[in-house]
Amino acid sequence: MRVVVKAPAKVNLSLDITGTREDGYHLLKTVMQSIDLCDVVTVSDDGKEGSGITVICDEDVPTIEKNIAYKTVEAYFEAVEKEIPDVTIKIKKKIPIAAGLGGASADAAAVLMALDKIFDYPLTDDEMLELATSIGADVPFCMCGGTAVAEGIGGLISPLPDMPECYLVLCKPCNKTSTAEMYRLYDKKGSTKTVEVEDMIDAICSADLEGIGDTMGNVFEELYGVDMYDDIRKIMKENNALGMGLTGSGPTYVGLFENKSDASDCVSDLKKEYDDVYLTEPLNSGCYID
Repeated sequence: MRVVVKAPAKVNLSLDITGTREDGYHLLKTVMQSIDLCDVVTVSDDGKEGSGITVICDEDVPTIEKNIAYKTVEAYFEAVEKEIPDVTIKIKKKIPIAAGLGGASADAAAVLMALDKIFDYPLTDDEMLELATSIGADVPFCMCGGTAVAEGIGGLISPLPDMPECYLVLCKPCNKTSTAEMYRLYDKKGSTKTVEVEDMIDAICSADLEGIGDTMGNVFEELYGVDMYDDIRKIMKENNALGMGLTGSGPTYVGLFENKSDASDCVSDLKKEYDDVYLTEPLNSGCYID
């Protein structure tokens, strides 16, 4: 059987670190949004007998045991207590790598969804969510998608009303410092940035697009240095962005726009200086079978 899944990227509209567990994992409260920038993940169980887990990707990412898709297959069959069959995963990347957009997590969520369909849904929704949380912090949201609050280490998902019609411009200005390194930097330096996640939630529940823009924020942003995003912010403001901020632990910057013409003009201006620039729209779901 062969299953094709679209795996949407995510952005963090608001992100705060609320504490640290005894095991060192950081606790978050974040408002997340799926967007229409998607990887395409194809999973099949009709590979050559004895081939095991095969991961094929059109980008320079690990395709063996270090790949999150590979680990997801192992975790899935451990959860269902079955021997791992011959499985082939093909990933067509559209989401930039190491960008704070959840590309690897989206791929993992897509693999889980495909495997569950191929093997006739042996896990309950709660079991799937628990399994997703064990694989990675953003995987549960990437499965559920839409607009939601994620808390703890990512497994507590609370859906929110859909975003008002709007456009999101993404700009990745540099290569990313690893997520682990950004958390270590946060532990060392801390953050003075105030992130009002509850205000963001209120704005979304009120369908207040200007309020959503006003409350965008991320505790990781100042760790990149005061000048890191000055030029990007300037260009976004000149094109009437309602708000802007970092997604994930960076380095991608996100601008919120009410009008597509303003967003398109912003993309054109950013592309004069940066290579990785994207015009996207919110999606009301996470991974879905194509």
